[in-house]
Amino acid sequence: MQLQGACHCRNISFELAWPESVPTIAVRECGCTYCRKLGAAWLAHPNASLSASIRAEKSCGRYRFGTHTADFMFCTDCGVAVFSISRIDGRSYAVINVNALDRPDTAPLSMAPADFDGETTDSRLSRRQRNWIGDVRIEFASDTAASAPDFTLRAATLSDLQALQGLIAESARELSVQDYSQAQVEGALRGAFGVDTQLIRDGTYFVAMAGDRIVGCGGWSRRRTLFGGDAGAERDASLLDPNRDAAKIRAFFVAPAFARRGIGRALLDRCEQAAAESGFSRFEMMATLPGQRLYAALGYAPGTPVDYVLEPGLTIRFVPMSKSTR
Repeated sequence: MQLQGACHCRNISFELAWPESVPTIAVRECGCTYCRKLGAAWLAHPNASLSASIRAEKSCGRYRFGTHTADFMFCTDCGVAVFSISRIDGRSYAVINVNALDRPDTAPLSMAPADFDGETTDSRLSRRQRNWIGDVRIEFASDTAASAPDFTLRAATLSDLQALQGLIAESARELSVQDYSQAQVEGALRGAFGVDTQLIRDGTYFVAMAGDRIVGCGGWSRRRTLFGGDAGAERDASLLDPNRDAAKIRAFFVAPAFARRGIGRALLDRCEQAAAESGFSRFEMMATLPGQRLYAALGYAPGTPVDYVLEPGLTIRFVPMSKSTR
């Protein structure tokens, strides 16, 4: 069964492939305060497939509350909430607002109340893996080039160090919550995440400025260290050969309030351009799980995921990614 839907202005639209073996669509009327105030009810099936298109990314809002493990996606132009996305172990799971269907009156719906108060975070994530749509594809038709950016880029300086440390901690703690545990994030902030002052001294680390506030950072390197701040254990400051080696893309972080405004893309463009001017035609990085979605959209190919040891008994998953302009 093929179903279509969208927000009122159709900035966010979707197609839902519902399994033919399930003739009735079960709709959950969640009793939480948000869903009651929203007037939404949710449908999902683990064997369904969701393909969504977001025409103007700047007009796609996200809202989190409670356990902060799901993004409720809504259109900031018309105000309609269309679906909710939860990232679990590197995979997206979704539920759809039944009221966003184009023809809800023609679908065989079965409405039932649901109450998840008292559910632990682990139980909630396990339930979503069992019951939510597990085949999710979202295409962003970015309009950032057509609109004036609300930030500027400049080279980082050592005087930015304190602000950068605060930005990285804030970004990691808030934007990684669907992919990493709190223990993983805090462990990574002690070494794997952090400022590498060598990049600042080399003039290859950049910041995004909104007024006088640093709202994003990222850089590239002509040295062999692949990731990690000054406290990282695996560091190699020897120089790369542009004719043989790939430039390293390093340490991208964006302030949560400025996420999805094109800052990551702009920083990556600046880094690739600067590396190309230094003779590099290949780029590689060790991407975080949240970051890999952006890099994949910008042409980076993933390698085999790596479980990096933060400390005894604690690992974090990264994804090596690469891109060639040859």
